[in-house]
Amino acid sequence: MGGRFISWRGAAGIVLGVAVCGSGVACDGGARREAPAEDPSALVIPPLAPAAHEPAAAARPDEPLEVRTALTLRARDPRIEQRQPRSRALVVGEIQKLEGQLAKTTDGGRSDPTLRRRLAEAYNELAHTASGPDAERARDKSIESYVALKAEHPEYALIDEVLYFLGLAYELNGDHASARRSYVELIVNHPRSRLVPLAYFGFGELYFAEAASDPSRNVLALQAYNQVLQHRPTDPAIAPDALLRIGVTQRRMNDDAMAKQPFDRLRRDFPSSDAAAKIPLD
Repeated sequence: MGGRFISWRGAAGIVLGVAVCGSGVACDGGARREAPAEDPSALVIPPLAPAAHEPAAAARPDEPLEVRTALTLRARDPRIEQRQPRSRALVVGEIQKLEGQLAKTTDGGRSDPTLRRRLAEAYNELAHTASGPDAERARDKSIESYVALKAEHPEYALIDEVLYFLGLAYELNGDHASARRSYVELIVNHPRSRLVPLAYFGFGELYFAEAASDPSRNVLALQAYNQVLQHRPTDPAIAPDALLRIGVTQRRMNDDAMAKQPFDRLRRDFPSSDAAAKIPLD
């Protein structure tokens, strides 16, 4: 299988791939959740739980709620480390300026991918200054700009970044199907991208959440998190979270002996990480 997540089969024989949303895998689950209004560096990814009408399976009583619901966004969004926090007013001002520039172009901005990208990033930053519906609407506008950029400039030099950040925005807004499609496109078409491990982690998070009502998804989540470690086994930015998720998933599958291995490795290799502090108590 060449180690590609997209060619695996799950326990029920489900094929994961470009047609992942049309071959037996439920892609429309995932209720939207409000994000807390906090320091952007401390934002968490809302729990991507099943839709409200779906019954949730009982979790292990010794599994801490915070372990199974959310991880810090900092580990999954490299942009947070790269920018200086700005006030909402400054971000809104930049968006107004960029929208004005876009409106003045004779071709609707189709000839300038940089303008589209700047607008997408500005709306993403705006989402980090808000919560709930306001953050969701800002991400919707970011998605709109990314989709336009992708359609108008398929050969854009940083198209892998567009695909990943588009997928993450979809995921945060609860659109599982679109998030999967974007992550798959990144993994299939840009396998050497530095963002591929983060796309695998995104797959893991989607399946990890869906396993609350469908335990068979635990196998798929485990496969995705292991792919993160195959790509970045020592990266302190994402490896600790992958190890934590692997261990918790194995505990969910009632395999405490196997769960001990990633937990022990997490304590040994990343003892000061936030993930190490979240290891469930024995």
